Order: sequence, then structure tokens, then C-alpha cells
Amino acid sequence: TPGQLPRTPERAVSPHVDGRFAAGAAIDPDHALAAIAAASGGTEPIVTTTGFCGRALYALGDRSNHFYMVGSMGCASSFALGIALARPDRRVFCADGDGAMLMRMGALSTIGYEQPKNLVHVLLDNGVHDSTGAQATVSPAVDLALVAAACGYPRCVRVSDRESLAKVLTSQGPGPLFVHARTTPRQSHSLPRPKETPPEIAARLRALLAGTRHA
Repeated sequence: TPGQLPRTPERAVSPHVDGRFAAGAAIDPDHALAAIAAASGGTEPIVTTTGFCGRALYALGDRSNHFYMVGSMGCASSFALGIALARPDRRVFCADGDGAMLMRMGALSTIGYEQPKNLVHVLLDNGVHDSTGAQATVSPAVDLALVAAACGYPRCVRVSDRESLAKVLTSQGPGPLFVHARTTPRQSHSLPRPKETPPEIAARLRALLAGTRHA
């Protein structure tokens, strides 16, 4: 019928998740972000969710491949999806948070449907809204890795130590990859804010993706 979108074809999904969380184990959030930064090689895009996540990555060392989401809570994975679809030749990392993912869980179904093989979606799950006062989220009662698998992510992995995280981030396999990393709430909240404005950060990322030099 004119004006109607085509119906989405059915697709069989067999949800499966590799790995288990070690009892009582969790990764320091800065160690987790450092592992993502290392896996990016300083050249592949990293999109961070709003709040402490972006500020903490900035504190570890600002790079032109970093995109710090400001506001737009829950939209980091959708933004990363857009980059991954536009540039399938680049590996794209998304550092997400449990509160943000729970807020816009529908993004998982879109990513699972689109199947960007170059997207690495990392959930840093500390069980709290860290940057607004550490209010508890419901993530301990939701198997978010299994949710991602049910949405069509072909590879989902749980990790709760730094070494396992670093290993899976550099591993080869089908994508999109979903990594559910259990992290600790941040101890120190003294974090810098990026000096660059959001338009400046967007411009330098565009230049990086275009292979041009950004002034």
C-alpha cells in the first residue's frame, strides 16, 4: 500500500551468552575504559554514554577518536550504530552504562536487526546511576546480556575482570559484539569536563573518519 513501510521479515534468533560473572568480582571503571581505549588503537571511534563515563575517558587522555555524549541519555549506542553503518570499514566502540541502556532498551533491537559487524557494544554495569548520586538501577535483576542476545546480537559475553575484558575486545568473531562488563561504582567523583565543545568534538571525529586533518 502506498505510504506504508514494508513489513520487517521474520528472523530466527537463538539467544546465547558466553561467560559467567565471578562471585563478588568487578572491574575498576577506569581500568575498563583504559581497555576500550587500548583496543581502539587511538584511531577507531569510541562513543561514550553521558555522565561520568565520558568524563572519565577524557581524564585518561583525550583523543580525536573519542566522542563524549553530552545529555541524550541512552542514545550512545544509537549514535555508535549510525557510525558503524556509515563506515563499515572502521571498528566502532560504544561504552554504555546500565542506567542508560535500561532507559532506551529498544536500541538493542535495532542494532540486533541491522547487524553491524564492526560494532563493539560494551556495557559498563555498576548497578547505579553514578553521576547523579549513585541511585540504584534495576540491572542486577535483569540479564542484559541475554536481552542483547535475544535482540539478535550474534556474540554476547560476560566479563568481570580486566584481563577477560581486554581479551574479548581484541578477539575476532561475528558482530555486533556485546560485552557485559561488571564494574564497581566510582570511588572518586572528581573528574574534569572536556574543554572542547560538543560541536568541536563532533567536527574532529568527522575529520578523523574522513581521513583529514582537523585544526
